[in-house]
Amino acid sequence: MLQLDLASKEDFSGLPKRVNTVIHLAAASSGEHRTSRIVDANVNGTRNLIDYALSAGAERFVFASSLSVHGTIADATVTPDTPVINPDAYGASKWFGEELLRENSEALPSVAIRLPAVLGRGAKRHWLSGVLDKARKGEEIEIFNPNAAFNNAISVDALSEFFVRLCRMSITGRDAFPIASAGRTTIRDAVSTVLRAAESRSVVRESPSPRTSFVIDTSRAVELGFRPGDIVEEIAGYVRASL
Repeated sequence: MLQLDLASKEDFSGLPKRVNTVIHLAAASSGEHRTSRIVDANVNGTRNLIDYALSAGAERFVFASSLSVHGTIADATVTPDTPVINPDAYGASKWFGEELLRENSEALPSVAIRLPAVLGRGAKRHWLSGVLDKARKGEEIEIFNPNAAFNNAISVDALSEFFVRLCRMSITGRDAFPIASAGRTTIRDAVSTVLRAAESRSVVRESPSPRTSFVIDTSRAVELGFRPGDIVEEIAGYVRASL
């Protein structure tokens, strides 16, 4: 497997001279890297990969963006039109990646998928993975907004299938939208699903919420052929695969 430093164009010499599609999943995330590394990898790296795609005659560019582009989310439902308000370094870097694609959209059609938590065996660094970690240890789990609706996750299988569909589609211009699982559960029931699947006896403590909650509108992704799994089934499947 060829490993690249996307921020260094010298590493691109080993890539194919002609390609049909570029799928860009790599990123440096907050909490693991300094801001300078996030900018270098996520902004400069994306720019270099776009340049490569253009030189290789790519017909489409599929970009794994993030809900973090929106920063502070005040809307009850996240849509493609939800505003960008004070994103952190990681969210801002993903937004700049989307803007680079917008600037090149005439020559390089693109789709930017704003991801929620991605659920797969061993997945880390999102709310559900933290809940599962505590459930496995039998630790108390604190939750906020227990009655709030929740669909803010997607299985890696459903996401991978969508990538395949996009690679076979004729894409024009530039598109950017959020994605999530189908259906709705609640914060309380999502945690209960984790506990049941993990056969955990962790105690759940409900506390006043420091911020509002939101759900994700998947309609644009569905228009493009996305077939989301049910949120409750996806959570349970993630837990079973991770045990």
